[in-house]
Amino acid sequence: MATASPRSDTSHNCNGRLQMQVTVSSAKLKRKKNWFGTTFYTELTADGEIKKTAKSSSSSNPKWDEQLTVNVTPQTTLEFRVWSHHTLKADALLGRATVDLRQALEVHNRKLEKVKEQLKLSLENKSGMVQTGELTVVLDGLVVEQESLTNLSSSATIEVQQNGEAVHESRDASARSSSRSACDISNGIDNQVPSSSVMQNTFCVEAVNGDSTQSPNHVAARPKNTPVPKPLEAQPVNSTVNGESSASAPEAGNSSVSEAPTGSVEAPVSSADCTNDTAEPQSATEATSCSESHSSASPVEFECINEKKRQKKKNYKNSGIVSVKHCEIIVECTFLDYIMGGCQLNFTVGIDFTGSNGDPRSPDSLHYLSPNGVNEYLTAIWSVGMVIQDYDTDKMFPAFGFGAQIPPSFQVSHEFPINFNPSNPFCNGIQGIVDAYRACLPQLKLYGPTNFSPIINHVARFAAAATQQQTASQYFILLIITDGVITDLDQTRTAIVNASKLPMSIIIVGVGGADFDAMEFLDGDDGVLRSSSGEPAVRDIVQFVPFRKFQNSPKEALAQCVLAEVPQQVVNYFSTYKLQPPKNPAAK
Repeated sequence: MATASPRSDTSHNCNGRLQMQVTVSSAKLKRKKNWFGTTFYTELTADGEIKKTAKSSSSSNPKWDEQLTVNVTPQTTLEFRVWSHHTLKADALLGRATVDLRQALEVHNRKLEKVKEQLKLSLENKSGMVQTGELTVVLDGLVVEQESLTNLSSSATIEVQQNGEAVHESRDASARSSSRSACDISNGIDNQVPSSSVMQNTFCVEAVNGDSTQSPNHVAARPKNTPVPKPLEAQPVNSTVNGESSASAPEAGNSSVSEAPTGSVEAPVSSADCTNDTAEPQSATEATSCSESHSSASPVEFECINEKKRQKKKNYKNSGIVSVKHCEIIVECTFLDYIMGGCQLNFTVGIDFTGSNGDPRSPDSLHYLSPNGVNEYLTAIWSVGMVIQDYDTDKMFPAFGFGAQIPPSFQVSHEFPINFNPSNPFCNGIQGIVDAYRACLPQLKLYGPTNFSPIINHVARFAAAATQQQTASQYFILLIITDGVITDLDQTRTAIVNASKLPMSIIIVGVGGADFDAMEFLDGDDGVLRSSSGEPAVRDIVQFVPFRKFQNSPKEALAQCVLAEVPQQVVNYFSTYKLQPPKNPAAK
C-alpha cells in the first residue's frame, strides 16, 4: 500500500486508499455525423468507482473543466470514456483512454500535481482499433514515497486458502495481465448503453479459488450448492471479478481469495476468472446473470468452470466460486416514462419590461407590436409555449413581468403578474399569455434594473414544495425572455445554484442584439456554474438561446433548440433522487 507524503490535499479514506482530483477539461472528437440536440459527457472509472461529468452540448469540441475526486492506489488504472447522449437514441461510446497511475508517478517523480495529460481516444470496430479523438485531463493531489513504488515492483509471497489447504504463491507486478471489466464484454469496448427503461443488476460478490493450477481467463460460471467459503488466512491481495480489480490492479500468478467491495457494482455477472493468472485475451463466454432481486443471509453461489481444464484433469473441481450476496433490479426511466407515468411539466413565463428594450411605441423597441401584432417576445412565447403546453393537462400558465413601473402606484416591480391579478396569475393557454401581454403593455412604464433572481426564487418556492412528494409528479420550467442586460448577476447565480437542487429548469431566450456574455456564463456549458460564495451547481439547469440566431428559421427550430436539454434535465433530477413516476412503469 502506498503512503502519502505529508501535504494537505492528499488524504486516505477509510480503506487506506488515497484521494486524488482528476479535472476533465475538454475533448476533440472526430465525428462524421452530428445529431441535433446531442450532448456529451465523460465517465471516469477507478477501481470500480464511477464518476461522470456534466453534459456539454458542443458537437466536436466539448468542454467540461469539471473536477472529479476518486479513491485510488498507486497501481490503479484510470479509465476514461467519452459518451454522446441524445434523448431519442441510446448513449453511444465515442472513445476510450486509460492512465496507468504507477507509470505516471514514475514519470513525474512520484508527484501528480496539476499534471496535464492529452490522451488519445480509441474505439474498436470491425476493422480494429481506430483513433476517435483526444481527451485533455489534469491529474492532481497524488504524492507517494519512493519505497511505495519500489514495493509494487518487488515479488511477494502470500498465503491463501485453496480447496481447504494453505498454498504459497508468488506475485510479480511486472507480469500483470491486461484486464477488462464485466461491462466490457465486446472486445473490451461497450458500444452502447440503453437509454430507455433498463433492468440493471447490482450485486456484491466474493470469489474463492478452487484450483491451485493456472487457468485462462475464459471461464464459464454455473450454479452450485456449496457451503460459504472459509475465512481467509491472509489479507486478500486484490478484489477480482471478470478480470477487473475493485481495489487494486490484478497481477499475474495471483491465486488468491478475492472479495468484492460491499458496495454495488452495476453490471451483470458475466464470466469470472478467480485465478486471473494469464494475459491471454478474453473471448465470449457463457454468462450467468441475476434475473430477479435477491438478498438473503445465504448467498447464491456459482462455480467457475474452465472446460479445457475439466477435460484434461480428472480431479478438477473448479477454478473458484462466485458468491452473489445482493442483487437488485433498478429501473431507469426515460423522459417519456416520466411523462406517460403522470409527471406534470409546470410552465412559467418571465418577461423583461426594462427600459433597455426601448419605448414600446417606437418601431425600434423590442416591445413594439408590428402591424400584424407580433414582436420577438411574442414569437419566443409562441414557439416554446406551443410545445410545452402539451405536457400540462390544465394548460393554465402563470406569466410574470419584471423591471417595470406598474399601476396604480407605478412602483418598480421585479415580479408582477401581467394580468395584474396577484391572487390568480394564471393565463388560459399560450393564447392567454399573449392576450395578457398585449393588454398590459400600454399600462406599463418600462424602467429597471434587470433583476432575474426574484422571479427565479418565486418559481423555486413552488419547486421546493414539490420535493415533499414521494413520486416524480411535478417539474417546473421557467422561460425568461430578456434583452440581455442583467443587473443582479451575483444574486442570480446564487438563485440558480439553489434551484439546481430542485425539480426545475430555466430557459433564457435573448432577444435583440445586445451582449449576451452574461447569459452564456449562466448557461454553464463551459464549466460548472458557482454561486457568489463558491458553491457549485448540483446540475446544469440553464439553457440559453439567442433569438436572432433563429429569426429566419421555422418556429420549430427555435423550440427544438430551446428545449433540447430539458428532457435530460428532468431524467437527471428524478433519477438522482430515485423518484419513480406516479404510474410506475416497473409495475406493468
